[in-house]
Amino acid sequence: RRQRQMCIRDRYQRRVHGDFMKAIAILFFCLVAISCYPTGISSIGILGDKSYDLLKGFLDGIKEKGDADKLKRCMTELDLIVNKLVKGVALIFTYEEPKVRLGLDMVMEATTRFLEILPPCAPGYDQITKLLKAYRDTDPLLLLRKLLTKPRGYFDNLSLFMEALKKNNYYVVGLSIGKENYALYLEDFVSIDLTLENLGTDADDLLKGFMAGLKETGDFAKLRACLTQLDKVVSMMKQGIEMIYTFDRTQVVYGFLILVEATVGFLEILERCQDGYEQIIKLMYAINNIERFKILRKFVEYTRLIFDPLVNFLEALPKKKYYDVGLALGQLNYEIFINVKQVLLNNITQVDYSLPCLLYTSPSPRDLSTSRMPSSA
Repeated sequence: RRQRQMCIRDRYQRRVHGDFMKAIAILFFCLVAISCYPTGISSIGILGDKSYDLLKGFLDGIKEKGDADKLKRCMTELDLIVNKLVKGVALIFTYEEPKVRLGLDMVMEATTRFLEILPPCAPGYDQITKLLKAYRDTDPLLLLRKLLTKPRGYFDNLSLFMEALKKNNYYVVGLSIGKENYALYLEDFVSIDLTLENLGTDADDLLKGFMAGLKETGDFAKLRACLTQLDKVVSMMKQGIEMIYTFDRTQVVYGFLILVEATVGFLEILERCQDGYEQIIKLMYAINNIERFKILRKFVEYTRLIFDPLVNFLEALPKKKYYDVGLALGQLNYEIFINVKQVLLNNITQVDYSLPCLLYTSPSPRDLSTSRMPSSA
C-alpha cells in the first residue's frame, strides 16, 4: 500500500509540479523573452529593436522614469543575452524533454548574465536600484504572503505575459514582467484576514464542488459513502493550509508536505471508488499516462483556462467557501487532465481508458504548421 501511495505521489508531482513549473518560474523573472507561437516558432530575426522594446516595457512596468536609451547603451551585452534567451525558449517550446532541459539551462544562463550586467548600469535609476536591493533582501515568505493575499493580479500579469509572447508584442512582454516584479518586490504589502476554519467538517461541500468542477454526473451519495476516509483527508488539507497561512518558514514547509500527503490520499481513495464515475476514471487514467511536457504545452497555450480555477481556489480558501474550493480544484484537474478538446491530448482520435497507453495518430505537416489556438481563447 505504501509503495502504491508513493507511486501516485510521484506521478502527480512530476506531472503537475514538474519541469513546466520550473520553466514558467524562470521565464517570469527573465527581463527578456522570445517571439513565438507554441505550435510554431517564428523567425528570430534582428534582435536590437526587440531588446529595446522589452527593456522599455520592463522599465515602465516597474515605474522607472530613467532613460531607456541610455540604459540600453550601457548594457552592451543585452542583444547577445536576448539571442541566447530566444534560442533557449525556442528549445523549451519544442516540448521534447532533452531540448526542454537544454533550453532551461540556456534561459537560466541568460537570466544570470542579465542580472550580472544590470547593477553597474543601475546608478541614476531609482526603481532598478530598489529592485536589485529587494532581490537580495526580500524574504521569500513575504512573496508567498503577497501571492496568497491578492492572487488574481499576479496571475493576470502572467496571463498577459503569455498572450504577449503569442502576439510577438515585446513591449507588453517586458511590461508584464516589470509589473509582476513591481508587485512582488516594490509594492507595499497590505495584509488581509486569511483565517481558515471548519474545513474538516465541510468534506461534503468540498466533494460536491469537486465533482461539479470535474463535470462528474455520477451519484454523489454513493461516492461519498465509498470515500470513508474523506473527512480525514480533508482534515489533513485543513491542517496543511493553516500551517502555510502562518507564514512561518518551518510551518510553511511542513504545511506543503502535509498538503502533498493529503492530495496523495485523496487520489488514492478516489482510485478505489472510481468504478461507475466516468470523469473520475478519465482523471485517474490521465494522471497515470499523460506526459508532463504535454501539460507544459497546455499551460503555455491555454494559460487563462488553467490560471482562472487556480486563482478561484486561492481566493476561496480565506473566504471559507468550501464548495468553491472543491469546484476550483475540480475545474483545475478537468482543464489539465481531461479536456481533450485542447492540446493536452493533441491528435488523439480515440481514447480507450481500459488500455495501458494513449492512442495517437501521426500528425500531418499541415497540422504541425498551424496554430491550434481556439478563437475563444
